[in-house]
Amino acid sequence: MLILKRSRVAEVLMKKPSEEGKELKEYKMSDIKARNVMTQCLVDIVLEFVMHKTTAKELMDTLHFTNIKMGFSQQIDFQRKLRNSKFKRIHRL
Repeated sequence: MLILKRSRVAEVLMKKPSEEGKELKEYKMSDIKARNVMTQCLVDIVLEFVMHKTTAKELMDTLHFTNIKMGFSQQIDFQRKLRNSKFKRIHRL
């Protein structure tokens, strides 16, 4: 949330878009910027959960739900397994 505030786009998570032309255009531009900032902070595995979300609010809600569902300890265990995984050597033909 701090990164969104620093980028001046945190308000798109809290307000609904206006139906007016200029305000709607500004909202959409802020929403695009917010989604861009948020996705740059995510690892590839988490991106799979949010790649089809169309607004920053939907993306944030999905992240909250995913975090609650998985739990902090499960995320740590999963990251540990990924770091310790080994890849099989590919034999050349």
